[in-house]
Amino acid sequence: MTSTITDIYFTHRTYFSGWILLGAITFLLLYNVRKRIPASSIGTSRHWFNLHLVVGILSLFIFLFHIQFRIPQGGLESILAGLFLTISFSGIIGIFISRNFAQRLHARGNEVIFEQIHGLREDMAKQADEIALGSVENLHSSIFLDFFSENLRLFFQNQ
Repeated sequence: MTSTITDIYFTHRTYFSGWILLGAITFLLLYNVRKRIPASSIGTSRHWFNLHLVVGILSLFIFLFHIQFRIPQGGLESILAGLFLTISFSGIIGIFISRNFAQRLHARGNEVIFEQIHGLREDMAKQADEIALGSVENLHSSIFLDFFSENLRLFFQNQ
């Protein structure tokens, strides 16, 4: 029995690469789960992101090995290959975007969780109000306060 399983896995590489690919895709999906856990003892989001990148790129090569570097012949195979390649290339574009716009993404110096954005925006609105009111005393002019009232206050209030 053992030699039969070994023969299947190593004689038919597509079975073996298919199972490895399934495991890799499952791991890639776990990153989405990790992002939804605000404070996790299973690592930072940054480490998970880096693992996601490495496993994602490796998955593309495993996929190419799985299809034996050929264009799929069947309809279902073509659809699945097209979906996989589309998702892979969107990930590559995502890598490009995240690497080129890293200054904006990491300007705060820590993770910003979606659920915390409302509170952060309220804090920013309070700080902006204080600065605008303080500008009248510091600058002895209401120009900044007028500009803030006419243009920026609505932005901070539309939560």
